[in-house]
Amino acid sequence: MFGTDPRTRTTTVAGGAVLLLLSAMALNRPDPDPAPPTAEAVVAECRRLYGELNPTFRTLPAQRFEVRKGDQLLRVSVSAADEWISVCRSGPTGVDGVSGTRMSDGPDDQLRLFSSKGSMLEQDLLLGHVPAGATGIEARLASGETVTGDHDGEVFAIWAPGGDVAGAQVTAVGPGAAVIVTTTAP
Repeated sequence: MFGTDPRTRTTTVAGGAVLLLLSAMALNRPDPDPAPPTAEAVVAECRRLYGELNPTFRTLPAQRFEVRKGDQLLRVSVSAADEWISVCRSGPTGVDGVSGTRMSDGPDDQLRLFSSKGSMLEQDLLLGHVPAGATGIEARLASGETVTGDHDGEVFAIWAPGGDVAGAQVTAVGPGAAVIVTTTAP
């Protein structure tokens, strides 16, 4: 016996209807253990969101470096033409935060912090310019914790997930861990 019931979209084949119905139900059910997004899919989503964040970009930001904390990843990108620095935070389920700010001008030998007021990531993230001659950057948080920043020789990110960077003492160091300059985060 063969027939189709349009109400349930099942096909009856000599007693096999229950098996087909269960298969159809399984296909319409959300996957209980979805595969994590690929790195390429996350990068594509970051780029799409950068464009939405500032639709007047002349060029989309180019990724400079990544910072990993546990299962979270922060991608730091810069659009030099727009003087813009952006971050895209992702985890096992994909992108969960994008933020950006204009980079401030100043001499290359200065440690400059870029304002992230109003950013969803401002509580646990500092972005800035690495002064000439610096080989490292770190922040001593008000809690006493010291967080080492990541940089590409031009821009840096100090990321303290679950921490608070307000009032942190940010220090750029040179060869031999010699202090070049220290400033206080707002």
